[in-house]
Amino acid sequence: MPLISCGLYVVVLVVTLVLELVGVPPGSLCDPHLNPCPTQAQLFAGLAYAPVGEELAYRIITPLGLVIPIRILWRRLITGQGPSISRFLSITGLSLLSPERAKRKTGYPTFTMNGWSGVHWLEWIFIVVSSVLFGLAHVESGGGTNWGAGKVVTAAISGFVIAIAFVAYGAYAAILLHWFFDVYFEISLVGSSIFGGLFSLLPFVFVLTSLIVGTLSILVVIGWVVRRITPRVSPTTYKTPEPEGLPVEA
Repeated sequence: MPLISCGLYVVVLVVTLVLELVGVPPGSLCDPHLNPCPTQAQLFAGLAYAPVGEELAYRIITPLGLVIPIRILWRRLITGQGPSISRFLSITGLSLLSPERAKRKTGYPTFTMNGWSGVHWLEWIFIVVSSVLFGLAHVESGGGTNWGAGKVVTAAISGFVIAIAFVAYGAYAAILLHWFFDVYFEISLVGSSIFGGLFSLLPFVFVLTSLIVGTLSILVVIGWVVRRITPRVSPTTYKTPEPEGLPVEA
């Protein structure tokens, strides 16, 4: 999870810089001239519980968390076969917490065993839809923030990765990954403002560590992709025949 979160942080940072260069700034959480900024304590408290509520609203208690029950109902409709009501309800509850475990319980292909082919096409649709809605929600009218159009892009990218983490690893992974962006850096800011001294270096240390780990993670992914798409030359077992000996004259 640290590799994914730090890698995503670097990607979001690069995309933010590119958007600013092309004139699409992401904006900011608040603007004193437009809306009052919360205190450090209020901001920390809000960011601490926001990931749980937002993951429930955009990933967990959504069609993305109900893909397995939907597939079971569709199979029952087509074939007339399916689990009992009690087992169906059990699978539904499990699917909301961990789609991967629900797939394993029902015999569907899983991400662990089948890789990307273990992610159903219906899940991909809901991943994209939830990511777009998650991005748009950050700039909704009357939301009390000063985020700009660029925030839609970066939030959608984050939402896309978080949604994949939910499908592959479960609700806890999505919440932890979301917490990384909302709470991880805020802790360093709160600590530096309260304690001062050496603690004032915490934001710098946190950012530097995330950049290093994230960059290494991206390089590893790039290397893995290059190895996957580069055709491998199979070693040949062909052996050059030795020249035949000339006949010996008597």
